[in-house]
Amino acid sequence: MSSSDFPERCVSVLEMPPTIAPADLTTPLEFSVNTPGECLQLRDEPGGKETGCLPHGTHLIATQHMQIAGERDLIAGERWIHVSTATGAEGWVAFTAENLSWAY
Repeated sequence: MSSSDFPERCVSVLEMPPTIAPADLTTPLEFSVNTPGECLQLRDEPGGKETGCLPHGTHLIATQHMQIAGERDLIAGERWIHVSTATGAEGWVAFTAENLSWAY
């Protein structure tokens, strides 16, 4: 079936953009920044403006993540979580196994 098989007013599901939106985590997760000798960039939105730099060892509580359909839908090539710190800083950080570790 080709796109010419559909009436002009119909849109193929494959042509619709993915929905990417913040989603609350059912249980907040705790992490520590794992960037020896560097810091982790805190941003105002996923892939957005840098608002701070979190040093190695900073304790983070994650309350939201970006709900994304698949790998091709990453924002700025990363998965993102919304975090807050004990000092009250909050924002979005790129979520990778290299830059965050579970807090115990």
